Amino acid sequence: MTETSGHGRRTGLGRWGGLLAGLTVTFALAGCSSSSATGPRTGPGAVVPVVAGENFWGDITRQIGGVHVKVTSIITDPNADPHSYETDPKDAAA
Repeated sequence: MTETSGHGRRTGLGRWGGLLAGLTVTFALAGCSSSSATGPRTGPGAVVPVVAGENFWGDITRQIGGVHVKVTSIITDPNADPHSYETDPKDAAA
């Protein structure tokens, strides 16, 4: 489904625009974390830790980021309803 303006024209922003915007924000915020001597490496070859709420988003991030990301998915069961999920301390720490 393509979004349209009030005049029936395509706005150019659809499902993919939202996904790209979300990934851009995710990677931008990952770069804002403070670093310490025991923190993640920075620069070439650094691996960015990413936590995805659902395995679907984690898989997409893994495909885009390749060896440059380490993805942890919170909900890994494809039959689980994310609306009824209740977090635990381990997931909150991730």
